Amino acid sequence: MQNPPPPSETPPPGPSIPWATPLPSGAPMPTGGWGMPSFASGSQTRYGAERIRSSISLYRVLVIIQVIGAVLGAVVSIATRSAYLGGVGGIGPGSSGSSTFTGGAAIAAVAALAALGAVLVIVLLILTIIAWVRWRDGIRRIASESGAMGASQFHHAQAAKKNYSYTVWTFLLYIVAIVIALVILVAAIFAAVGGSLHLNNTTGQFTNSPTNVTTSLGTTLVYYLAGVALLGSVFNFLLYYFASTSLREAIAGVATPEALARLNAGRQYILCGVVLGFGSVLSLLISYAALIGAVGTIFLLLGFTALLDGYDKYLAAPPAGGLAPPG
Repeated sequence: MQNPPPPSETPPPGPSIPWATPLPSGAPMPTGGWGMPSFASGSQTRYGAERIRSSISLYRVLVIIQVIGAVLGAVVSIATRSAYLGGVGGIGPGSSGSSTFTGGAAIAAVAALAALGAVLVIVLLILTIIAWVRWRDGIRRIASESGAMGASQFHHAQAAKKNYSYTVWTFLLYIVAIVIALVILVAAIFAAVGGSLHLNNTTGQFTNSPTNVTTSLGTTLVYYLAGVALLGSVFNFLLYYFASTSLREAIAGVATPEALARLNAGRQYILCGVVLGFGSVLSLLISYAALIGAVGTIFLLLGFTALLDGYDKYLAAPPAGGLAPPG
C-alpha cells in the first residue's frame, strides 16, 4: 500500500481556477435587480433628464404662485390705482386726480404691498434654489456622458451647460443690482426730504409741510420704481433666455421629434411671457397695464408646462441602445 505524500510536497495541479484569474472579456448583462447598476447606454443622460424634469415640475409651482400674485396684483392696481410689484398705478407726474387714495394712504398701501411682496420673494427664492440644484445636477450628468452619445448630443449638452452658467452669473449680477438699487433708494429718499425743506425768512428756520414731503416722496418712488421695473425686466429676460435655452439643449440631441417640438414651443412661450413683462412698467402711468404682466406670467406657465411635456415624452420613449423602461 502506497503511503500519502509528506506535507512538505506540493500537490499536483488541479482544474481549480485561482481567484485572481480575470473573467473572460465581454459586455456585462444589464439587470434591473435591487442595488444592481444599469449598464444600458445613455443611463446618465436619462437620469439627468429625470432630475431636470423634477426641477421643471418644482419651478412650475413657483410660476403658478407668480400667476396668482400677478392676477391679484392687477386687480389691486386697477381697483385702487396703488403700487403693486411692477408699478404705481395712477400715482405719478401727470396723473393728477387719478388716484383714489390720499398721499399718506397711498404710501401706506405701497409699504404694505411691498412687505407682502418681500415675503413672496423669499418663498420664491427658496423654491428657485431647490429647483436650480436639481437642474444643475441634471446638466452635469448629461454633459458628463455627452461624448458617448454622438456629436449632435455632445454639442447640445455643452450648450446646455454653458447657458446654465450664463443663467447663474446673470442671477448673481441681478442680486448685486438689487443691492445697489436699495442704496440709491435710501439716498433718493433723503434727498427728497431735504429738497422739500424751505427757509423761513422771518424766523430763519427751515420748515417743511406733510404735503411737501408726501409729494416729494411720491415723485421719488415713481421714478425709482420705474427704473427698478425696467432694470428688473432686462435681467428677467436674460435669465429666462439662458435658462430656457439650457433646458431645451440638454436633451435636444437625443429627444424624439415630438419631444423636441414641445421643448421648442415651451421656450417660445417663455420668451413671449418675459417680453410681455416689459409692458408691466407702463402700470406706473396706467393701472390697466398691470394686466400685461399678468398675461406674461400665464405665458410662462404655458412654457414650463410645454417643457415638462417635452421631457415626459423623451423619458417615455425606450432609451437608445438599452432596455425599454419597465411598464
